[in-house]
Amino acid sequence: MKSLTLVLLSCSCLFIGGCGVSAGNTVHASPVLESASVQTPEASSEGVVVSAAAVAFDEIESSSAIGAGIEPSVPGTDDYKLVWSEEFNGPEIDRKVWSFESGKVRNHELQFYTDRPENARIENGELILEGRKEEWEGAPYTSASMRTHHVQSFQYGIIEMRARLPEGKGIWPAFWAMGDDGNWPLCGEIDIMELIGGGDGFDNVVYGTGHWSDFGDHGMRGGSTKLKSGNFSDDYHIFGIDWDEKRIQWFLDGEQFYELDITPKQMSEFHQKFWLLLNLAIGGDWPGSPNEATVFPQQVRIDWVRVFQR
Repeated sequence: MKSLTLVLLSCSCLFIGGCGVSAGNTVHASPVLESASVQTPEASSEGVVVSAAAVAFDEIESSSAIGAGIEPSVPGTDDYKLVWSEEFNGPEIDRKVWSFESGKVRNHELQFYTDRPENARIENGELILEGRKEEWEGAPYTSASMRTHHVQSFQYGIIEMRARLPEGKGIWPAFWAMGDDGNWPLCGEIDIMELIGGGDGFDNVVYGTGHWSDFGDHGMRGGSTKLKSGNFSDDYHIFGIDWDEKRIQWFLDGEQFYELDITPKQMSEFHQKFWLLLNLAIGGDWPGSPNEATVFPQQVRIDWVRVFQR
């Protein structure tokens, strides 16, 4: 469902090895409820770019039906302008922008990632990532993971996604970013949104986390926030970060729930360009496996992804 003002996680989906190649396993912190933090000890170009599947910026400026003035949900950011947008308005996923991961790639997850329309497609102006319970290449589930690697990356700004999330034990949707340079964790990782399904305290909680190389070790800090009522599968929400030279702030529907100071010398990886990822994992080290109550198929329904910069 599109809004009327149309024109874009321990944790996550970590990469071990090169940031362009996924492999290996990760260590995860215990879930944190309410607005909370997890800590380890110690620790643009100008102009606007849109994908072919998005609404072109010159169309936005000339169309009274869509209108200009698209702004981030983060308050007090009048000086930010839209620089890139994926609205998923085209008939198909734009493969000039989005590439697909394939296979079983990390975290002992159970799904086999494919680029089939059964797992990733556009419907009614939304990107659908669908996890299915089906045998595929020796795996018991299929799903999709899309990324802008080698095509579109950003250094600083507000990065947001409007989406409706799935629910259930073993379900792990994520919206995240990886640095252009360096092997993990030297490249850095920003988990903008992760949800670990499985009932109260899970289907209504999302996490935001930063990962970096802490003098050769894995550094990680992050926070979480819990909905006052309902689950993230009930309605659409806006998940985002506001990232500059000094800090990364995490937001849910325009309300900040965590901030990470990125000025220490060992966190230099956060001062480069990062590319984006959207995926729906099933099972793995953090969420565990689905159980008999987990319903399939499961979907992440993504309305848009947007990037704003000063």
